[in-house]
Amino acid sequence: MLKGLLLGISSCASLGVYFYHQGTVDIIGLFIFFTAWLFYLMAFINLLNSATLKMLEKLHNEPNGFLYADDFEIVFNEEDGLKTRLASMELNGFIAQKNHVIILTSKAQIFLKIIYFLRKLLSIDYVG
Repeated sequence: MLKGLLLGISSCASLGVYFYHQGTVDIIGLFIFFTAWLFYLMAFINLLNSATLKMLEKLHNEPNGFLYADDFEIVFNEEDGLKTRLASMELNGFIAQKNHVIILTSKAQIFLKIIYFLRKLLSIDYVG
């Protein structure tokens, strides 16, 4: 995620420098470019982490082409899904787990402050 954001920011900055060097700065063009990049990044990340997509892929990769419902439930039960999500958040540095206690890292707190600011800026109500 960080690499993708850095690539998008550097690409947008490069485009801005190019516009400036050409003698015209197209703010709307920069905005559209950066918004499209963020949309692509978010769509890409959601496709990688989609539970539905993982379920379909599991069925597709089965040699027989099917799974019994009980076997499917064993593979995709709630507890394993939660453990996988927590492991992913810990790997990305958003949480730390110590003695069965989960705490937010400073990275997660900064991320949440940015999200809260963007929600307030765009007048988006919290939907949970």
